[in-house]
Amino acid sequence: MTNSKFWERGELIFWLTFFALVLQSPLVLLSRPEEFMFLPLTLVLGLVGMFLLRQNSEPSDRKFQVGIFLMAFSVRLWAGFFLYGYDFGKAIGDEDAGGYVDGWTMAQSWMHNGLDGFFNSIYTVFVGQFNIGQQMIWGLMMFVIGGPSRLAVSALNSFAGAGLVIVAYRITKIIFSEKEARIVALCITFWFSLILFSAGTSKEILVIFLEWSILYIIIRGKTLTRNDIFLLIPFLLGLYTTRFYAFYMCCATILIRFILSGNKTFFVYVRDASLAFSVILVFMFALNSYGVLNRDFQTYERRTEDVSQWRNGVAETTGSGVDLYQEDQTALVSVPVAVGYFFFSPFPWELGTGTFRKNLAIPENLALMFLFGVGIFSIKSVFKEKVNKLLPIVAFCVLYASFHISTLANIGLAWRHKQTVVPLLFMFASVGIIKMGAATQKQKKSQVRSQLHRV
Repeated sequence: MTNSKFWERGELIFWLTFFALVLQSPLVLLSRPEEFMFLPLTLVLGLVGMFLLRQNSEPSDRKFQVGIFLMAFSVRLWAGFFLYGYDFGKAIGDEDAGGYVDGWTMAQSWMHNGLDGFFNSIYTVFVGQFNIGQQMIWGLMMFVIGGPSRLAVSALNSFAGAGLVIVAYRITKIIFSEKEARIVALCITFWFSLILFSAGTSKEILVIFLEWSILYIIIRGKTLTRNDIFLLIPFLLGLYTTRFYAFYMCCATILIRFILSGNKTFFVYVRDASLAFSVILVFMFALNSYGVLNRDFQTYERRTEDVSQWRNGVAETTGSGVDLYQEDQTALVSVPVAVGYFFFSPFPWELGTGTFRKNLAIPENLALMFLFGVGIFSIKSVFKEKVNKLLPIVAFCVLYASFHISTLANIGLAWRHKQTVVPLLFMFASVGIIKMGAATQKQKKSQVRSQLHRV
């Protein structure tokens, strides 16, 4: 399935998808004329993706990257059209995905108040409130198309979801090889939860894309270049406004990367570490001058104090589970249980409980358990030689998972947030799959030699 000829069909699938959506839209969206603007947006995003990948990919795998991107984009476009064109979102469940309308509110403010409204939104996003940066991203898109199209937001998220496929592919290729990278790209392209979040209108996929893009930028070269710094700035700013605590985790990961950069001369080592530290320090001083850091820590303290009640509220409204730490207050029991819930809930015995979306995730988690088992032992053999590039990725995922395990260990929230670390599990699994394939081929060759020897 990783044969390049198969993925060359991605472009054909995209064009068939686009024209199929054009043909269906007059029948499905007749009562919602504002939604028609998602069609030109879809075309523009697809063409932009093709152009960027053709300009910035290595010739050896350019066709694969273009093909897998367009295939992932098409799958997500179909999912989004079924969710919001045919209204299947009501049946499947679409929690925490109604905030897209706030983007249109921002866009209307800019239409009525001009630059004053725009600068006021910037202040609100960076200083006034936390974790609402996605509203500005969606607002800019709605401002351009001139209407509150939910399908347009879904298309933009689908573009980010397809971008995640490419980012994870390139990271895996840098750390391991093209074989493992293609397996990871395949898994992310068709992973149910990532398709659902990409097709939906929550901010989840935007956040995951920003996080993994930052990880890709910091490991793609031996040192952090000026171009890398300029590229990091918008991604870090975007991440800060959408999920502020993940921003701090990425900053820590940047420092870890350059502590382990492996440069041979002391001067180069100090220069790179100082450069990375200076970028982070500038962010910190700027944020502190506006009282943002103090606000963030106060927010975290309030969230910690209220987290038990908040988790139970989410569990009750979404049917996603119960608060783990009320079942057993001892860390010896509660922490391992929370780790298990974070990675592997919902479990097979929960089939038939909670939302339909939760039940759809159960088969997926069985696959995740299998992939985890395939990869966890194989990764040991390659970890030491890949530590400089692999450890920053692992460090970020450990920080992120630990934060949610310790503070947000509700089953439904765990299912949502664990998608951030799923690409790492795919990377581990890809190593195991390649090793299993190599062992199988070796065994077959041995059997053939044995048969020939007998003859």
